[in-house]
Formats: sequence, structure tokens, C-alpha cells
Amino acid sequence: MYGKIIRLCNRRISLMILFSFTLLFSSFGMLTHNAIANITTTTIRTGMDTLPIGVAVNPNTNKIYVTTNQGNGVLIIDGNTSAISGAIKVGSRPYAITVNPNTNTIYVTNRSSHNVSVVNGSTNTVTATINIDGDLVGIAVNPTTNKIYVNGGNGIYVINGSTNKITSTIPASILASLNVVVNSITNKIYVSDGKQTVYVINGSTDNIASEITVANAPAGMAIDVNTNTIFVATKNNNSLVMINGSTNSITNTMKVGTNPVGIVVNHAANKIYVTNGGDNTLSVISGATNSITSNITVGNLPTGIGFNPTTNKIYVSNIIDNSISVLGG
Repeated sequence: MYGKIIRLCNRRISLMILFSFTLLFSSFGMLTHNAIANITTTTIRTGMDTLPIGVAVNPNTNKIYVTTNQGNGVLIIDGNTSAISGAIKVGSRPYAITVNPNTNTIYVTNRSSHNVSVVNGSTNTVTATINIDGDLVGIAVNPTTNKIYVNGGNGIYVINGSTNKITSTIPASILASLNVVVNSITNKIYVSDGKQTVYVINGSTDNIASEITVANAPAGMAIDVNTNTIFVATKNNNSLVMINGSTNSITNTMKVGTNPVGIVVNHAANKIYVTNGGDNTLSVISGATNSITSNITVGNLPTGIGFNPTTNKIYVSNIIDNSISVLGG
């Protein structure tokens, strides 16, 4: 699935010159509404050939940020209106995105320009650009330590959020995927290699502490900090793997939709949400029973996902549809 996403983005790269940033911004904001299984869904159109991918949420400001792989920008969605309120021009082919709600700072990986854009969430301006030699994809932040972890293809780069400087590089062989998550309580970072391994990084030393074997191409991940459970989507067998964060052992494996990609956790409701890029659905899973309670149809090739625990809303990026699905949690 990640290969399909990357090939799609590469195939359309030549279209970038046809769209100025002004044209991109003016095409935003078309909304449609649907009701699916008692869940209200709003569809936000992002503009032709924008290819929305990464999603990040700042619950403190109720703003949602979406990278547009072909638009060289980050869309800003107002969580109150579910409408696009602006856009931020970053580097070339922005991909993954994360936000530190404590500092109101957004971090974006740019695959073609090989750098990370640092964005001030108050002014919506790029305040720094961090150059990294590599195919930058996954990114995550630990808001407690103010460290940012970037998957650069040849390793994991650690950035100091106060200085915007790279402080260390952790060697690892990582394939392209949105595959870095942080448990700020245990100060552990998890990185999936897209093949058969999930690396566990000690955030105090920024060294690999252990490796967990997870077969069938581990990709997207999420963490339930209440139970210290790591959820890993394995795209080759359409499953969700659950790992005990204390023992690093696999506790359960369950089937979801076709080609699962993105995952988020609703801690208050004890629910897990998984985007399935192969069948255009969102699987809703009960954390109490580890069973699917519903599969909700979203857009074409759903990939990125974000959740706002304050408003109980889910945001799903649909690449081929050039849209964002907004659902109640």
C-alpha cells in the first residue's frame, strides 16, 4: 500500500508546475455531508491533484493540519467549522506531519527537498528549515522532552525542539512509511521498518533498546498510553497487531480491512480507528473486546488519520479523492 501511495505521488509530480500556491489555496473548502450508521460525516475537498496525506491535530487550538503532497503546502482546518481556513507553504512534496501542542509548533517532512519545515502555529509561518540527507517520511514529537524523531530512510534523526538542531542519528534500515510514534509517559519511541521489525528507542539515551519481530510489513502505528499498548498495522495480511509496551511481546492479532495504513486511539472511549487503503473504509475497534464494531466507508485511498480528544472528531485523508473525511468519534 505504501508503495502504491509513493508511486501515485511520483506519477503526478509533473503536475506540480500547473498549480501555483494561490490557485491551490483558492480551490479549498468545498464541503459535502453524509450520515453513515448514525455517524455524521463531513467531506472537505482539498482541490484537484493536491493528494492529501499526513494529518496532525492540535487539540489545544482545535486546528487540524494536512500535508498536500502535490501542493507543497499544509492545509489548516478550523475544527469548529470543519472548513479550510488557510494554507502554509513548506518544502517540496510534504509528507508526514506532527504537532507539539505544548509549544504550538508543527513539524513537516518534505520528501523532495530533503528537509523538515518548522511552523509556528500562532502565525502560520515557517520559522526554521532543518536539512537532512535522506528520504524523509515518518515524524513524531515527544511534547514532554520537546524532541522530534524523523525517519530518514537510513536512520532516525533526533531534533532538539528548542534549538531546531539535530542532536543524534540512530542507525536503522527503515522503509518509507508513516511509522514513528512516541509514548511520552514511558519516553519510548517506536519505529516500524516496513519489513518485519518494530524498533524500540529509549528516549533518555536515544539508542535502540530492543527490537520486536512483527511479520507481514509493519507500517502505521499508534499507542494507548492508558494501557501501554502499541498498535501496529501489518499491510501484507490485513491485520492489527497489539504489543505490550512493558514486555515488548505481542498480545493479540486481529483482522481489519484491506491494506491498513493509519491508526489513532480514542483513550476516553477505549476505541481504535484504522484506515484501510485497500477497501476505502475506517475500522472502528472496541478496545475492551478487541473486535470490530463497525466499518465506515470514507473516501478513495484513505491514508492519514488524526483524532481530537477534545471535540471527539476523527480526520481521515483520502488521497485519490483529494478530500478529508471528518467523523464523530
